[in-house]
Amino acid sequence: MKVFDKNINFDLLQDKNTKEDAVREEVIVPILKALGYSSFTENRIIRSKNLVRPDVHFGTVSKKIYMIPDYTIQVDGKNCFIIEAKNPRENILTGNNPEQAYSYAIHREIKVDKYVLCNGIDIVVFDVDQLEPVLKLQISELEKEWEKLYRMLSPIAFINPNFFNYKPDLGIRMLKLGVQPDKKHNFLNAKISDVAKIDEKYYSFSLGGAFFEGKECLGTFDFEKSLFDNFMSQVPQDKKGKVLFSLTKQPFKYDTKSEEESFGVSFSAVLSYKLEKGRDELFMPFLVEKFLNKN
Repeated sequence: MKVFDKNINFDLLQDKNTKEDAVREEVIVPILKALGYSSFTENRIIRSKNLVRPDVHFGTVSKKIYMIPDYTIQVDGKNCFIIEAKNPRENILTGNNPEQAYSYAIHREIKVDKYVLCNGIDIVVFDVDQLEPVLKLQISELEKEWEKLYRMLSPIAFINPNFFNYKPDLGIRMLKLGVQPDKKHNFLNAKISDVAKIDEKYYSFSLGGAFFEGKECLGTFDFEKSLFDNFMSQVPQDKKGKVLFSLTKQPFKYDTKSEEESFGVSFSAVLSYKLEKGRDELFMPFLVEKFLNKN
């Protein structure tokens, strides 16, 4: 991932004349833009937001004292994290600086779980419920380690926290690793995670825990209505009624919530070579050619 200008000299960031504003402009702003934030989109950067410090009194006079986090980051109008910039000579792991950022994160006008500090040398992510940082990266190595930061602070990490837990798609993985187009694949007693009626012509089921070349994947398998009876013959007797009922009533889907609700199916299939778009990712389903006798 390209984040910084190709001519940036990270050694100069450690120069004694480097100030906090240089860290803001040359390091933090490019990082926020690369993550997908801007001042004028729904994934928004709010600079120097004034926060009233509670319960500040001088003698008998109450005065408003303002706390000002450098950046408050919002996704779809909701605060998600704050970032504090420090000069390269300041400690951002312990002491007053992370304590100050923590006070911003838990402020009643902010209330976020994550707070971030960056001094141009390192970027550190904290969680309000943990004492130690949850992530620490060197800025000079950030582009190589970009995925770690993106998984934690990108808009999609807050919109759909489970997005990065998805297993790779079995069909796409096979395609990338050069599986021949017409190769038939046999699956024996493979455990399904769900089965659904797609339309009047097709049904589809998914397999979790499908391994290919040592990598656990999620596979999607479509089959024609003409094979439905053959599919049902694979369903254990004690589950037939529930599966059939689920596939004939809205939302026309049988979901397994536990190992006990799952069951094995045996079948042969080929790659469809047709990319489909799910809610969060692309996948390539297989086409089931026939269900195999388990005996």
